[in-house]
Amino acid sequence: MLTTVVAFEGLFINLLFWQNYWIVVTIMMIGGFCIGQANPKLMASLLKVADQSIVGSLGGIINSLATISIPIGSVGLVLLDNIVSPEAAYLTAMGLLLACGGCLFIRR
Repeated sequence: MLTTVVAFEGLFINLLFWQNYWIVVTIMMIGGFCIGQANPKLMASLLKVADQSIVGSLGGIINSLATISIPIGSVGLVLLDNIVSPEAAYLTAMGLLLACGGCLFIRR
């Protein structure tokens, strides 16, 4: 998960300063691979800690949240890009990624 956050931070830094197409393609491949690896591990961790009677419901909730959050976040960033500036959208996305990355270090 941390690799995914760092990769997408690099993506937004590239978009903010250089706009290099090959860096975008490379980071998207790395990020996609890491997300693909993290999803089964997240579900396996969920199976270990959750009560067996609610595992299916929790999995559905997590998938629903992911499905809903992607378009909402995209619309929000696109609106910010069009109304304010692309730099504001990039900096907002980087701030959100840093906050998510910080959550990875929170212990139980």
